[in-house]
Amino acid sequence: MDKITIEMDPILDLTIATKEEVEMETNWKDAFRVSLGTQYSFPKVDLRGGFFFDQSPIPYSSLSPTWPDTDDKYSGNVGLGFHLGKWLLDVNYEHIFFTERKISTPTADNMTGTYNTGIDAANLGITYTF
Repeated sequence: MDKITIEMDPILDLTIATKEEVEMETNWKDAFRVSLGTQYSFPKVDLRGGFFFDQSPIPYSSLSPTWPDTDDKYSGNVGLGFHLGKWLLDVNYEHIFFTERKISTPTADNMTGTYNTGIDAANLGITYTF
Protein backbone atom coordinates (compact mmCIF):
# COMPACT_ATOMS: atom_id res chain seq x y z
CA MET A 1 0.00 0.00 0.00
CA ASP A 2 1.54 3.29 -1.10
CA LYS A 3 -1.00 5.84 0.15
CA ILE A 4 -4.44 6.36 1.65
CA THR A 5 -6.71 9.05 0.24
CA ILE A 6 -9.32 10.51 2.59
CA GLU A 7 -12.21 12.30 0.92
CA MET A 8 -14.21 14.73 3.06
CA ASP A 9 -17.49 16.53 2.43
CA PRO A 10 -17.03 20.31 2.01
CA ILE A 11 -18.06 22.51 4.91
CA LEU A 12 -20.86 24.96 4.08
CA ASP A 13 -19.34 27.82 6.10
CA LEU A 14 -16.98 29.33 3.53
CA THR A 15 -15.05 31.27 6.20
CA ILE A 16 -13.28 28.05 7.23
CA ALA A 17 -10.48 26.92 4.96
CA THR A 18 -10.78 23.17 4.39
CA LYS A 19 -9.31 20.51 2.18
CA GLU A 20 -11.71 18.14 0.47
CA GLU A 21 -9.04 15.45 0.00
CA VAL A 22 -6.05 14.47 2.13
CA GLU A 23 -3.41 11.89 1.22
CA MET A 24 -1.45 9.90 3.79
CA GLU A 25 1.78 8.44 2.40
CA THR A 26 2.28 4.89 3.67
CA ASN A 27 4.88 3.30 1.36
CA TRP A 28 4.30 -0.11 2.93
CA LYS A 29 6.62 -2.88 1.77
CA ASP A 30 6.02 -6.56 1.12
CA ALA A 31 6.22 -8.67 4.28
CA PHE A 32 6.03 -12.33 5.23
CA ARG A 33 4.60 -14.50 7.99
CA VAL A 34 5.79 -17.89 9.24
CA SER A 35 3.40 -20.05 11.30
CA LEU A 36 3.78 -23.40 13.00
CA GLY A 37 1.08 -25.31 14.85
CA THR A 38 0.51 -28.76 16.28
CA GLN A 39 -2.24 -30.83 17.84
CA TYR A 40 -2.15 -33.97 19.93
CA SER A 41 -5.44 -35.81 20.40
CA PHE A 42 -6.41 -37.80 23.46
CA PRO A 43 -9.72 -39.74 23.52
CA LYS A 44 -11.85 -36.76 24.69
CA VAL A 45 -9.44 -33.80 24.61
CA ASP A 46 -7.26 -32.19 21.93
CA LEU A 47 -4.13 -30.32 23.05
CA ARG A 48 -2.99 -27.58 20.66
CA GLY A 49 -0.07 -25.18 20.44
CA GLY A 50 1.23 -22.71 17.92
CA PHE A 51 3.71 -19.97 17.11
CA PHE A 52 4.04 -17.32 14.42
CA PHE A 53 6.41 -14.60 13.29
CA ASP A 54 4.79 -11.76 11.35
CA GLN A 55 6.95 -9.13 9.69
CA SER A 56 5.59 -5.56 9.75
CA PRO A 57 5.12 -3.87 6.35
CA ILE A 58 5.32 -0.34 7.83
CA PRO A 59 8.60 1.57 7.27
CA TYR A 60 9.96 4.10 9.77
CA SER A 61 9.00 6.95 7.42
CA SER A 62 5.24 6.37 7.88
CA LEU A 63 4.98 4.77 11.34
CA SER A 64 2.43 6.56 13.50
CA PRO A 65 -0.09 5.79 16.28
CA THR A 66 -2.73 5.59 13.51
CA TRP A 67 -1.59 2.02 12.76
CA PRO A 68 -1.91 -0.71 15.40
CA ASP A 69 0.87 -2.69 13.71
CA THR A 70 3.95 -1.10 15.27
CA ASP A 71 6.65 -3.63 14.35
CA ASP A 72 7.47 -7.31 13.86
CA LYS A 73 5.36 -9.69 15.95
CA TYR A 74 5.97 -13.01 17.67
CA SER A 75 3.05 -15.01 19.02
CA GLY A 76 2.64 -18.10 21.13
CA ASN A 77 -0.69 -19.79 21.81
CA VAL A 78 -2.08 -22.84 23.56
CA GLY A 79 -5.52 -24.38 23.37
CA LEU A 80 -7.73 -27.27 24.34
CA GLY A 81 -10.62 -28.91 22.50
CA PHE A 82 -13.14 -30.85 24.58
CA HIS A 83 -15.23 -33.50 22.77
CA LEU A 84 -18.72 -33.71 24.32
CA GLY A 85 -20.71 -36.06 22.08
CA LYS A 86 -21.66 -34.09 18.95
CA TRP A 87 -20.38 -30.89 20.56
CA LEU A 88 -16.82 -29.58 20.57
CA LEU A 89 -15.78 -26.85 23.00
CA ASP A 90 -12.53 -25.07 22.07
CA VAL A 91 -10.61 -22.68 24.35
CA ASN A 92 -7.45 -20.85 23.37
CA TYR A 93 -5.05 -18.28 24.82
CA GLU A 94 -2.60 -16.25 22.75
CA HIS A 95 -0.02 -13.58 23.54
CA ILE A 96 1.47 -11.43 20.78
CA PHE A 97 4.84 -9.80 21.47
CA PHE A 98 5.81 -6.77 19.36
CA THR A 99 9.42 -5.69 19.08
CA GLU A 100 10.06 -2.10 20.21
CA ARG A 101 10.61 0.66 17.66
CA LYS A 102 11.98 4.15 18.27
CA ILE A 103 11.38 7.03 15.87
CA SER A 104 13.67 10.00 16.50
CA THR A 105 13.57 11.71 13.08
CA PRO A 106 10.10 13.04 12.22
CA THR A 107 8.68 13.16 8.69
CA ALA A 108 5.37 14.52 7.40
CA ASP A 109 3.79 11.06 7.75
CA ASN A 110 5.21 9.67 11.01
CA MET A 111 5.40 10.68 14.67
CA THR A 112 8.45 10.52 16.93
CA GLY A 113 8.37 8.32 20.00
CA THR A 114 8.84 4.81 21.29
CA TYR A 115 6.37 2.24 19.99
CA ASN A 116 5.76 -0.96 21.94
CA THR A 117 2.66 -3.14 22.05
CA GLY A 118 1.55 -6.45 23.53
CA ILE A 119 -1.75 -8.24 23.00
CA ASP A 120 -3.44 -10.92 25.11
CA ALA A 121 -6.37 -12.76 23.56
CA ALA A 122 -8.63 -15.54 24.81
CA ASN A 123 -10.99 -17.35 22.47
CA LEU A 124 -13.94 -19.67 22.92
CA GLY A 125 -15.48 -21.76 20.16
CA ILE A 126 -18.47 -24.08 20.15
CA THR A 127 -19.04 -26.56 17.34
CA TYR A 128 -21.98 -28.89 16.74
CA THR A 129 -21.65 -31.67 14.17
CA PHE A 130 -24.64 -33.36 12.55
